[in-house]
Amino acid sequence: MPTGGVKMNCSQSRPTYAARNGFTTLELLVVMGIVLTLLAIAGMYTRSWIIKARVEQQAQQMYADLVSARSRAMNYNRIHFVVLTPAISQYQIWDDTFTAPDGNGQLDLGANGDTQIVSTITKDQLWVNPAGSTQFQFDNRGIIVLPNNVPITIGLTNTFKAAFDCIAVSSTRIRLGRWDGVTNCVQ
Repeated sequence: MPTGGVKMNCSQSRPTYAARNGFTTLELLVVMGIVLTLLAIAGMYTRSWIIKARVEQQAQQMYADLVSARSRAMNYNRIHFVVLTPAISQYQIWDDTFTAPDGNGQLDLGANGDTQIVSTITKDQLWVNPAGSTQFQFDNRGIIVLPNNVPITIGLTNTFKAAFDCIAVSSTRIRLGRWDGVTNCVQ
């Protein structure tokens, strides 16, 4: 007992809401606000990650298609054509089968023309450098025949800095890389 003979009741000093085992509406609203803010931030990062992954996947798919066409040209001893159409963001790969069995060395489209080995694939904002380079071919030895012997860069417009967003095609190599924003597809 304290001095002075006054007895204190400890239960009287507690606020009445503390006796309940729950949360107030204000506490719940604050916690919900924090959680929603964190979800919004995570959503923004997730969106950019998904776009980067899609660009990388499309560049890798295009690279795989080109390497496969080159290998098919050597295996089947036939020219394979790659037709790029940046205006509608697509590319096509054709097997020179017109005048069987080994083709005639020209891209012949039409009912009786060459066989398309990769269906038309549309990519997000496909571009080609130098502009106007819309076709090249793989000869039967796997050598890449470029128009005017000028290397071509095929790329996908990328604002989220994907790891791979371009393909550099020279007469002997196909490289997957990242566009430096100026003139090069850096490996």
